[in-house]
Amino acid sequence: MKKHDALLLGEKIKLIRKAKNISQEALGLEIQYARSAISEIETGKLECDIHMLRKIKKTLGIEGMPLLEPERHAFKDRLYIWYDIISKRDFDGAAQIQEELSAITFLTFDHEFNAYYHLFRCRLLIGYFKIEEAKEALITAETFCGEADNELMYHHYYIKATVEYYSGDCQKSLNFYHKAYKLMRGGYEENKWLYYNICHCSFRLGYYYNIVVFIENARNKVNTDAQKDYMDYIIDSQLAASYIHLGYVEKAKKLLIKCLEKAKNDDDMYFTDSIFYNLGILYTEVNDWDTALTYFDKSLDCVPNGSRPYLGTLYRKLWCYIKLKCFTPCTALLAEGKAMARKNEYFTMLFEALEHLLTLNSYESTKYIEDVTIPYVLEKYDRYIALEYCDLLMAHYKRKGTKCTKKYLQIADIAYGIYKEMRTGGVIE
Repeated sequence: MKKHDALLLGEKIKLIRKAKNISQEALGLEIQYARSAISEIETGKLECDIHMLRKIKKTLGIEGMPLLEPERHAFKDRLYIWYDIISKRDFDGAAQIQEELSAITFLTFDHEFNAYYHLFRCRLLIGYFKIEEAKEALITAETFCGEADNELMYHHYYIKATVEYYSGDCQKSLNFYHKAYKLMRGGYEENKWLYYNICHCSFRLGYYYNIVVFIENARNKVNTDAQKDYMDYIIDSQLAASYIHLGYVEKAKKLLIKCLEKAKNDDDMYFTDSIFYNLGILYTEVNDWDTALTYFDKSLDCVPNGSRPYLGTLYRKLWCYIKLKCFTPCTALLAEGKAMARKNEYFTMLFEALEHLLTLNSYESTKYIEDVTIPYVLEKYDRYIALEYCDLLMAHYKRKGTKCTKKYLQIADIAYGIYKEMRTGGVIE
């Protein structure tokens, strides 16, 4: 099929009419023209003036669709207005606008606008957490992206990255965000959220140094004071968490205290929970388990029972109790955690690992941590937790003396690889 810019107006009308399963006679009858006139319009023998075109569009149900070149700019603006509404999470408002724009799917020759439409529709479906439908919309969009320019490919990579993220593959997500970033650096419009998303995926993958590299870029791309205030807030929180995992505790502490003050002033429970949690992690880094427990308890007060943040914080609380050798509360808390996590494989595995920490001197428990826990969390890209278990096993084998030197060196080698990846992985050139 010819593309939009290679088709005459009459050819476009014919393609849409056939897609709508409307005969020339029926179309002519509706707009009070003979069938022969419709045939001549479609073959280019009869000029279709604006008045006639308006009638044809109304009958075919494509009012507002860009059949003429001068209409394209206005239609593209409408697509971007729709996308802005989706980005602001007004999904119900965006769904209404989608109905007005959906007729573009009958203009199958217009590859560019069909690609935009299906990409933006994909983003809307993600907003409704309809991930499988979003994947289908993305596949449809990709059929129209064959000769796309940088602007369209930027959106393609950005939205594909978002689909991969919500599908659970952070590494693929980061790879596509990288591609979008390169196009943005090549001259496409700056998007502050792309920096944040790269940082977020990097954090999930344990590429903490990558986050530190990106932070200043993200700050520099924010325009208004209001945006800067908000972006500094969420970026500082993520930067602080990265500092903790890289061992820069004092830098992290200063940032987290600043973020906590703002979160409390704004009555922002989501970030308050996140900051309490990160303060807890910070104090585990310096082995101040009691202070860490205080912050983990504050974090638990901010989140719903059984939610992913709740399970993550409960896991950390149990870790502190084990480090303090306060084994009495562990049994009940472990039972609570395992019951809540029974449908969550990841946290079920983590709580099982904690049970083995209680009996670490047994061969079965050290083998479980070494052969099951560490490989599992590395497979999930949770390098920080993997490194914690490596450190724990290294300390255990060191206490055992020379008879465990080989085991100690094997785990030390794994730990070095993890730390190197945390420092160097995921950096964009």
